[in-house]
Amino acid sequence: SSKPSESNKGELISSKNYQVIQTEDELIKWCEKIFQQKFFAIDTETTSLDTLSAELVGVSICTSSGNACYIPMAHQTDQPEYKELEKKQLDRDIVLKRMRPLLADTSILKIGHNIKYDIKVLNKYECEVNSFDDTMLMSHCINGGSQRHSLDSVVKALLDHETIKLKDLIGSGKKELSFKNVPINLAANYAAEDADMTFRTWKILKKELVKQSVYSVYQNIDKPMIPVLVDAELKGVEVDKLQLQQLSIFFEKKLRELENQIFAIVGVKFNIASPKQLSEILFDKLKLPNGKKNKSGGFQTGADILEDLSSKGFEVASHLLEWRKISKLKSTYSDSLMLHINNLTGRVHTSFNLAGTSTGRLSSSDPNLQNIPIRDAEGKKIREAFIAKKGAMLLSLDYNQIELRLLAHIADVKGLKDAFKNNIDIHSSTASQIFKVPIEKIDNSLRRRAKAINFGIIYGISAFGLSKNLKISRS
Repeated sequence: SSKPSESNKGELISSKNYQVIQTEDELIKWCEKIFQQKFFAIDTETTSLDTLSAELVGVSICTSSGNACYIPMAHQTDQPEYKELEKKQLDRDIVLKRMRPLLADTSILKIGHNIKYDIKVLNKYECEVNSFDDTMLMSHCINGGSQRHSLDSVVKALLDHETIKLKDLIGSGKKELSFKNVPINLAANYAAEDADMTFRTWKILKKELVKQSVYSVYQNIDKPMIPVLVDAELKGVEVDKLQLQQLSIFFEKKLRELENQIFAIVGVKFNIASPKQLSEILFDKLKLPNGKKNKSGGFQTGADILEDLSSKGFEVASHLLEWRKISKLKSTYSDSLMLHINNLTGRVHTSFNLAGTSTGRLSSSDPNLQNIPIRDAEGKKIREAFIAKKGAMLLSLDYNQIELRLLAHIADVKGLKDAFKNNIDIHSSTASQIFKVPIEKIDNSLRRRAKAINFGIIYGISAFGLSKNLKISRS
């Protein structure tokens, strides 16, 4: 499915007919075509990847392979040769007034690539989007672990075509433009191609879903999650800003104390965050044992090296590990979460990625709310900063060992099935068998090791990975 067929390539070579919509009459013609046809591909162009602050700059539409248009609404460039084209842009309100009935109509299928983004953007302009397909999710259902699912990757895999890249239009780094500053003719080519390619890949992927017998997974599990996640992302979660500020102050104080202890042991001040300076201090100045050289000729200072030194009783290594942990908690969580509090809502809004993992689990980004620490006291303090609004409460729900239940059923493992039927804790049961200890005498540390083994095996962990997790030898 991920290899382009000759017929797919052939379709791409056919002429592209991309149009810039500059009058309401032209827009009405496209809308009428969609009302008759009952399906079309859509892509929104905006000023930002953050949907809460993004402004709509234009919309592209495709009704059949090679036939697409771009409707610019808010382009502004300094270049005089584009001024005439910019004057002819349609007013955003006029465009949205024409498109609202199309988007809300449940009998018309909207096709998007990562359509969750477009739904959130259009939601800001009071456009409800009903009845849709998402080519990113289709690709993920068919090729979960074998390829990336960006539009560029999917088009390359299915159609052997290199798409126009966004960074070629807006640049990168300090000179990066907003999409609204891209000249209309360049923006139109890029945007119309996106809608066109989304349409072409949809035609291939919808057949492939049936062929690969994953249509029901897409239709009944993945696709219905989109409105749920849109709702969760737009609502966001409340954090206690004051508590985060106090935590940052607390972490800063702790870092200073640890630094003083480290400097007292080594007898000199240095930049602890610099691996080069740290390696020189530990292995050249202090002459600590078992130094391992890296490719550039310096000594390695990774966590495994420091943990080894700490276990041998070198106090400086224990302080360094603690310093790194606190430094990460401060920069990644207490400082960073404050920056993610939205000015309009006063809440933190993450993005949940439906096609981000090979196992099918959700992942979360900007910020990642799925790896907030919980193991130690400092990590728990960060979790406590997440609060419910007045009159509401936070509710924690978890499937009870869902993967192991699926495994017990699919692989028909008698031991696992019996444990579940008799309501025996599966990790304690595994621990009892591995460590030859009666189940009632299994403590938390043995259960945690058994849990690492159970889940490690399901997700194909190697002997090396498991030995690292459990801090034991491979043999």
